Formats: sequence, C-alpha cells, structure tokens
Amino acid sequence: TDDRLTSSIEFWPKEVNRIEALGQFVGPKTELKKLLKPLLKAGSPTSGMVKTMPFIEAVTFFNSPGGNQPQKMKRSGSFIEKPLSERAISTIKHFLEHAPNQNASVWQQALGGAAGRIAPNQTAFYYR
Repeated sequence: TDDRLTSSIEFWPKEVNRIEALGQFVGPKTELKKLLKPLLKAGSPTSGMVKTMPFIEAVTFFNSPGGNQPQKMKRSGSFIEKPLSERAISTIKHFLEHAPNQNASVWQQALGGAAGRIAPNQTAFYYR
C-alpha cells in the first residue's frame, strides 16, 4: 500500500448488506483515484465521496457523529502481518452470516506496515 493512505473497512451482518470503506490520503486526488480503482471494481458502490480538505477538517469528519459524546460500543483488535487466509475470510463471513444483531461488525484498519516500522517500546501500539 501507499504510505500516504490510511484506510479502514467495516463489514456489517448479511441482513444489513453494508460495507463501508473510509480513508485519508495525503496527496493529489488523481493519485488517490488510481489507488481506489481495484476496490471500486470489486463491488458495486452505491455512494462515494472524494473530497480535498484541510487536515483538521478531516479529523472532525472522521470523529463524527460521536464527537466527544459517549458511545455504547467496544472494539478489540490485533495486528496481522500478511494477507488473511481463505480460512480466516471464511470465519469472518460465517460470523457476519450469523451475527448476534445488526450492530455487530468486523472492522479493519490498514496501517500500511507503519506500526511494524517502530519498536514496540517506542509506539502507542505497545501491545503489538
């Protein structure tokens, strides 16, 4: 991946039928559109937005709608060092097909290997 791109993707249960990809790219819009082509070919997006904005506006955008308001949610995670196996993908698919409710989801954030370029004792990601 391109180090200038930080992205995430979230998958919701089968009955919700929603996949949401978000990201922030530090570079020209034309280069971002090239990076997005494979993702856009993989499905049939119903909406999309690419917008140039100052960094602080992007912070506000990604912090919404919760802002500093308490939210009833929990996220947990771990780091992976290689692409997911077919078995891992099947496990995720099975979970989403049998999710306990419509609010359950699987969220992944692509850090482009950045977390692994810094020693564990020199980063906020101490648990990796």
